[in-house]
Amino acid sequence: MKIRLYDKDFNALTTLLISAGASDYNNLEYKTSLGEVGQASFLVRLDNPKATTANLRHYNKVEILDDDDTPRWVGVIVKKQVRLNQVNVSCYSLLHLLEKRLTGDEDHATGAAGTKVAALLAATNADEVTGITAGTINVSTSVDITFNRSSLLQAIDSLAQATNAQMHVDAERQLHFLPQVGQDLSAIVTFRYNIDQIQNANILEFDVQDIGTEIASKTYGKADVLASIQEDSTLRTTFGLLEQSKNFREPNDQATLDALTNKANQADQFSPNITLSPKEADNFEVGDLVTVTIKNRLIDIEDVYQVLEKQVNFTNAQKRISVRISSNPTDLVRIISKLKRNVDLLNREL
Repeated sequence: MKIRLYDKDFNALTTLLISAGASDYNNLEYKTSLGEVGQASFLVRLDNPKATTANLRHYNKVEILDDDDTPRWVGVIVKKQVRLNQVNVSCYSLLHLLEKRLTGDEDHATGAAGTKVAALLAATNADEVTGITAGTINVSTSVDITFNRSSLLQAIDSLAQATNAQMHVDAERQLHFLPQVGQDLSAIVTFRYNIDQIQNANILEFDVQDIGTEIASKTYGKADVLASIQEDSTLRTTFGLLEQSKNFREPNDQATLDALTNKANQADQFSPNITLSPKEADNFEVGDLVTVTIKNRLIDIEDVYQVLEKQVNFTNAQKRISVRISSNPTDLVRIISKLKRNVDLLNREL
């Protein structure tokens, strides 16, 4: 792996390398999250001639690549912690730049949501280039929303929420806005653990967090003079009447407010986390669909999930990948969440 450093305008400055002798960096880790700002960090010794103020300036661009120059992660430097002889460099993914750029005052968005996302990005880059270009943008659902000095990230997220879409900035620096991003790799990428075939397992750990504090079955939404009441009958039948009130600044029409209010109703936050074997191929990215097969004394599933988060850590040159996958609304997976206290059987059996 290598780390390439650029100035704020993506002009190359230097490249940090790993070698058998003296290495330019250590303790590299990076995380990519679907629709959210990812993170990365690494250590550089201060006696390294590449550890300069110019190279490690805040908002310099950072690109993490394989040895063959395949990009894996891209972002900006946001924090440095300096100790006696080393500096820990912390970064946010490139999506963070959209948090630091604002829409116009009374910026009115009508028509197809995807068209507005492309227009917002183009207007932002016209003021000063972010390094993010338009990728595949294809959401035709109509919206009527006004943004008032909102961050561009908040604006695009609002459009995604109103249209049930997903957004993602990939390692090629492209912004995608689609009903579902990623590729269907479920036929070729499988995360598996079978207690009767442990030798074939590529899952080291499996952990489920099932959080119920944010459940809402009925939401009251307001936006200026507009109001909406949306109830999810399935959630109410399952969990009871759990109400919340939301104020939305952006919607100008009833349909958009109804969509945002309905989206605010949510079930329990079910978040399976998987750590893969170090020998497992790194052949998938955030947004991709993969097959998960887990069979032990308590769990028996084989289903397709979307990768929502991917974290890569390097320890003594050994690469380890952890992923957070989407919840799956099947009764079988619901059984897993109820049995999460016993999931540590996976670790004991390994």
